[in-house]
Amino acid sequence: MKGVLDVKAGSGYDDDLASRYHFPSRYLKDMERLVGDWVVLRRPRDGSGEIAYFATATVQSIEVDRSRDGHYYANLGHFLPFERE
Repeated sequence: MKGVLDVKAGSGYDDDLASRYHFPSRYLKDMERLVGDWVVLRRPRDGSGEIAYFATATVQSIEVDRSRDGHYYANLGHFLPFERE
């Protein structure tokens, strides 16, 4: 595992966790380093104060978000939810 991707409900990002992770350009260099590697997906602290690691996936490629300037998509593959968070 080379990275951890934070996913928060209601964040305003256009994530589809089984297939893509949406992020701003300030993370582009870090995300490019993850292409071809496994990552862990987690929910950061929310109202309950609990952090939850809930799945793993590979970062397949990066593409520009054509509808939102300065944003990108990391295309995910091999999405595997954990049995327990």
